[in-house]
Amino acid sequence: DGRTVFMGGLSWDLDSDGLKAFAQQVGEVCYAAVFTNRENGKSKGSGKVQFASSELALRAIDELNGRELLGREVSVRMMEAQPRKPG
Repeated sequence: DGRTVFMGGLSWDLDSDGLKAFAQQVGEVCYAAVFTNRENGKSKGSGKVQFASSELALRAIDELNGRELLGREVSVRMMEAQPRKPG
């Protein structure tokens, strides 16, 4: 629905709360999660954020892409819809 963005290049020290705080600079965040390794719980250096509207998601791409967070340059792009697996 165009409200969810992918954020890459994240510091391994960043947690989901920190990601949400970073994203809230552009507006209301409904959900934020850092992707973690299932076996050891460590960050994969990326995550996703869902905004209250698609306009906010576009603004996040505009304003946060290339910004520095915890010493790393963050990349922000629209999250692709996951195709449904047959089954």
